[in-house]
Amino acid sequence: MCAIFGWMVKQANCPGRNKLVVLTDMMSHRGPDSTGYELHTTRDGQYSVGFGHRRLSIIDLSSSGHQPMWSSDKTSCIIFNGEIYNYVELRSELEGLGQKFATTSDTEVLLSAVNYWGKEAVLRLRGMFAFAVYNIATSTVIIARDHFGKKPLFVGLQGEDVYFASEIEPLLNVPGFNRSFSWEALDDYLLDRYVPGPKTFFENVKKLPAGCILEWKAGKYTVERYYTPPIASVAPDITTYESAVKLFADTFDDAVRIRMRSDAPFGAFLSGGI
Repeated sequence: MCAIFGWMVKQANCPGRNKLVVLTDMMSHRGPDSTGYELHTTRDGQYSVGFGHRRLSIIDLSSSGHQPMWSSDKTSCIIFNGEIYNYVELRSELEGLGQKFATTSDTEVLLSAVNYWGKEAVLRLRGMFAFAVYNIATSTVIIARDHFGKKPLFVGLQGEDVYFASEIEPLLNVPGFNRSFSWEALDDYLLDRYVPGPKTFFENVKKLPAGCILEWKAGKYTVERYYTPPIASVAPDITTYESAVKLFADTFDDAVRIRMRSDAPFGAFLSGGI
């Protein structure tokens, strides 16, 4: 795990660097290996963008994988929780398009992909992720959550100010944040034993839905869906038992192979009674 925290707020409402550090470090249990913070004012001087990160090192154990990570031209910055399984293939493709890399981390590949393809880059990703990219030139922030919502990402709203975090607790500790309880969410929990997104137990905290992108600029934001799970075909292309077994075996082997990329030892297990 890693943890990300950040805000896009009116400059007059900026909580300050010390609060950025404190709120990010509330999630130190998710990222014990290193920490980093960036606080910037948009080019028009109207808004503050703050990024905080707690890192658990899995790929590129050196300090070159430190976050927040800046692009080589210092025009964009990323904070990222998760892993991009196909980063090796994406890096090769981007290098073929003229992109240069200074590290071996999947974070730099993700940043380069967003800089090159924009928010459409998420359509090329295989992995689990929650990330935010700040582009200084356009004063925009793109926040995205993976296709099936494996990585958590919560958004806290305070008027026109937007906060986001890997956990809810930092959002509730934003100065002056409205912690109003959601009785509708309680109804959902008592009925279904969980709270369906985008709701949470707090009126002003929402889950960014799986497969969605939040794009912010000049105090306004939009949320759009980039992925919807496909409906299975009624008439499958597989017509024999042998071809079905081969397709499953090939798919399973590739899924395991691509997830085992790591620069640190880690464990793996199978659930579901296997």
